[in-house]
Amino acid sequence: MSNQNQDQSFAPGTVIGGSYRILRLLGEGGMGAIYEVEHVHFTKRFALKLLTKASVTETDWLRFKQEAKALSKLPHENIVQVNDLGIDKGVPFYVMELVKGESLRKKLKDRGKLSMKESLTIFEKLASTLAYVHENGIIHRDIKPDNIMIISQTKQTEGGTKQELGIKLVDFGISKLSNPDTPGLTRAGEVFGSPIYMSPEQCIGQKVDGRSDIYAMGCALFECLTSKSPFLGKNAAETITKKLSDPPPLLNDVTPDQNFPLELEDLVDSMLAREPERRPESAARVAAKLRKIRKALLDGPPQSTARRPVRTSQHQQPNTQNRPRFDAEVTQTNLNNGLGLKVAIAAIGLVVLTLLIVFVALLAPLSSKNDSARSHVEEENSVKLPEKEKRNLIIYGGHPEYATPPDWNFLEKAPFLSRRKPSGEIILNFPGKSTIGKFRFTILGARTSEKLEARGSQTLPKDTWVFFQPRDDLFNRPYLLRKLEDGSISDLDCESEMFNCDCLDELTHLKSLNSLHINHTNINNQCLSKLNSLKSLEKVELDIPTLEDDEIAKLKILNNLRYINIAGSKSRSKTIAALAGSKKLRTLVLDGCPLTDQDFLNISKIVSLERLDIAGSAPSNQNLLALQKLSNLKGIDIRDCTIPEETFKLFKAFPSLQGIRSDLSGEALNNMRQYLAPVQIDDDKSKFRNRLFY
Repeated sequence: MSNQNQDQSFAPGTVIGGSYRILRLLGEGGMGAIYEVEHVHFTKRFALKLLTKASVTETDWLRFKQEAKALSKLPHENIVQVNDLGIDKGVPFYVMELVKGESLRKKLKDRGKLSMKESLTIFEKLASTLAYVHENGIIHRDIKPDNIMIISQTKQTEGGTKQELGIKLVDFGISKLSNPDTPGLTRAGEVFGSPIYMSPEQCIGQKVDGRSDIYAMGCALFECLTSKSPFLGKNAAETITKKLSDPPPLLNDVTPDQNFPLELEDLVDSMLAREPERRPESAARVAAKLRKIRKALLDGPPQSTARRPVRTSQHQQPNTQNRPRFDAEVTQTNLNNGLGLKVAIAAIGLVVLTLLIVFVALLAPLSSKNDSARSHVEEENSVKLPEKEKRNLIIYGGHPEYATPPDWNFLEKAPFLSRRKPSGEIILNFPGKSTIGKFRFTILGARTSEKLEARGSQTLPKDTWVFFQPRDDLFNRPYLLRKLEDGSISDLDCESEMFNCDCLDELTHLKSLNSLHINHTNINNQCLSKLNSLKSLEKVELDIPTLEDDEIAKLKILNNLRYINIAGSKSRSKTIAALAGSKKLRTLVLDGCPLTDQDFLNISKIVSLERLDIAGSAPSNQNLLALQKLSNLKGIDIRDCTIPEETFKLFKAFPSLQGIRSDLSGEALNNMRQYLAPVQIDDDKSKFRNRLFY
């Protein structure tokens, strides 16, 4: 590519590439400009991006082509689409769809912050979009409010069309294609992006993956909810220092006047984890959690935050005073494996890191172009780190043992990942420095549980309940699930779009497995029957819209279950009928399922039922009379249901009712509380929800 001076503006009426007539300038930056153009033959309007940098290098041209290539690989409604690519008189350009809307940055500038519901809607769509981007081997690497366009979308419904809020993800200029054949355009020591949003590993030049985009998304979501950035120094060096050394602030601490739900606080806290392994494993998982939060919390009255997120493994040392005795043995084992040495190295590294940051700060250019304090800080947070400082930051401050993916070959050679010894003790064996997921263990009869990373070795007492949540990319190697030996895992969370029939097939040896979470996975009707191999299964999360009611109803394990979640938008009448004879089922989740009068009659025959979720399917008086037969029913979820006040007396006749989840508000809610006291009705909802529904 020629280095000739191309720093120029193009007047309206100029034709680019023989087909695109410039109408007006939309925006410009250091590398180029974007114009609104019209096709000279079809009068259709597009956006045209020109590489108008004064001195265009070969790397600039390759990076420009890579952005167009990345966009061309992503035909998605939430991603701007590329239509053409070319060079006009030495000036590279590409043509993309014209997005009519405004950036999230402009919304924040105009309004300060967004409502919780609007933020969740935007970021659920963004997370789903990033899941698609990552599945196609691309990492965006520059997620920030400037690159998220807010638009109005027209959606088809049964009643016609409706307008709803939508997004478009733009600017893939520094995206990374994870194809090994793609040439590397970022030299060692170069750091590109916006440090305010960049992940710690991206700030210091380490290898990045989709979890870096998740971190940036967490920063942007935090800003939308609070109007403040979670990490913001006076310049880039100070911002990076904060990211490498400080725990992220909590939403409720930054804006104490706003009562954020506990689930949202926990999710954002995990997205902003310093180490990639401690963040959600995929954008798809983030989308699922945001969807669940929006549906469960924002459709009704907001929850109160009952506690702070647990941070024992990420930001501070756990309190060991009240731990079970065996945990001291685990700690000693970790020390013997070299943890003490790592702590000593980290302490030395912190001193070196501080000196290096001072040096980097001296290199950061000052800006006097911006009037506002925030724009000045943002300008100060745009630098490239020199190679020497980048390398030392990695060695001493970046925790490289956390930044690398698991050594899959090493894991394949391991004889087992979990095993129960003849004595009953459970051995968890997760070799390597990088975590392969998360696990939680509880001694039966104890009130507390421990949450730890699936890394290293642990020996647990025989009376221990073990919960394991594999990281998403482990499901790309389903044969590793065979290394979880029967009897060693009690509860398995496989809620991931990467979990499929091959993965389910590798779990059929777990005859003692008690609980399985496979909501939002890619198992299908053909392999669903494999669940029958899990003879001890008592709890199953099966919210998968593509599964047919007929196939679920055929499962032989139904009458053994104590908990089943078959939520969704489809009828589950045949499954409900199959459950009617159960004498063990205690919790039935039918959130969003359309229910008939016969369904309610069949539910009323489940005599052991204690918790019932029928959100979205308003019961009639006749239906409620049928449910009164459930003598053990303690909690019922009737959100998204229209409940007239004259119906309250029917709830009063439920013999064991302790709580109701409802989205009534104002006077109607107060009347229900007064009439049905002492039944809890959305009072201290987090405690109520945990006690009665989970």
